[in-house]
Amino acid sequence: MSVEKRSHDTSNSSLPYIFSPANTNKPAPLVLFLHGAKDRGTDINVLLKWGFPLFVDSSASLPYVFVAPQLPEGQTWVDRAEDVIALLDHIIATHSIDPSRVIISGFSLGTAGAWHIAASYPGRFAGLVAISGRVYPKH
Repeated sequence: MSVEKRSHDTSNSSLPYIFSPANTNKPAPLVLFLHGAKDRGTDINVLLKWGFPLFVDSSASLPYVFVAPQLPEGQTWVDRAEDVIALLDHIIATHSIDPSRVIISGFSLGTAGAWHIAASYPGRFAGLVAISGRVYPKH
């Protein structure tokens, strides 16, 4: 099943993302994936070249909704944390999602963002999958 390429308008600007629906009639779990620094930019197709997004794009169907936003060049997930939550709220409001089964995952820069977002919004995520990342130091 190939993913859909979408965009969500936020108070800061738009946030492009890839989306894959769940293959279920029940409220589905959701996986929110945050990419690493090399995948920032304006070409959403770069997300589909490797890793979790490639797996989702090449899978026949999956029992969860998959969402992967893309940062513009020069920004971090910490910069766009509120926009990521706004996108998540939009997806939950417009699709049959079980909000108690939302997972946030990230790779590298995305892991730092996932840690930051999960810590900033306690109770929003059932789990966090960190791949090759770090935590941003407190200032």
